[in-house]
Amino acid sequence: MKFLSGLLLGVALGWGGSGLVVKPVPPTPLEVIPAPAKFLVKRHNLYAFGNTHLMYTGLTAYNAGEITSIGKLPNPNRTIAVDPRIIPYGSRVFIPSIGWRIAEDTGGDIKGNRIDIFMSSEEKAIQFGRKSALVLWESK
Repeated sequence: MKFLSGLLLGVALGWGGSGLVVKPVPPTPLEVIPAPAKFLVKRHNLYAFGNTHLMYTGLTAYNAGEITSIGKLPNPNRTIAVDPRIIPYGSRVFIPSIGWRIAEDTGGDIKGNRIDIFMSSEEKAIQFGRKSALVLWESK
């Protein structure tokens, strides 16, 4: 009996004495090939691929100010403070366990690879403390 493996289907098809025979096939492990290094650019301890960037950063939280650096009202579900030389204003930033936020503010202490997350209260900001994470962002 001869079988033809169906990689996408996960079955083997063949002809037996009584017609078409279908046998399950264990999945084949996929080989992950990394992107060519020439497309991944490193600058200021961050990695870039087109308009998507990846950076290891320090995280803190704040609850001060009535208006952001770009003139918007801060929102605890949206606003973060960044160094605009590293992460441009308006960029969407993904922070693990926090979610997507928008770079809308900066501060005197926010330099380089550091992000300040706007919280709804000072108590929540203090409770957040200092953390570090690998963040992803998309610049406009």
